[in-house]
Amino acid sequence: MATVITHVWNEEFLLPFWLRHHVPVFDHGIIIDYASTDRTVAICHELAPTWEVRQSRNPDFNAAECDVEVMETEREIEGWKIALTTTEFLHGINLAQLTEAIDCSGHNGAQVRPVAMVDMAEHANLT
Repeated sequence: MATVITHVWNEEFLLPFWLRHHVPVFDHGIIIDYASTDRTVAICHELAPTWEVRQSRNPDFNAAECDVEVMETEREIEGWKIALTTTEFLHGINLAQLTEAIDCSGHNGAQVRPVAMVDMAEHANLT
């Protein structure tokens, strides 16, 4: 089983793209919400109805506390897991094939080469 964990706050713009991409890739997802005031939680329920949406125990976003919460969430889960933010997309990998190859090799993880994509043109209207 492969699980993705992410944390969100008011991500209604990018989240639909992220969910449509990752829902077919992962068996399960856990979304930690930092009290979003937009449609973030509704979008999660619409596009990933079987995934968990948890309210963060932290009243405000704090990077160190967020990391601790995500790591503790990872420890709850059996099987393969990865933490991604809404701006990070796992792309170009057959995840089932990769995890099977890792299991067969006796290793317990893999390093994935990152690629950064930047649009150098300014855009006044992003919608």
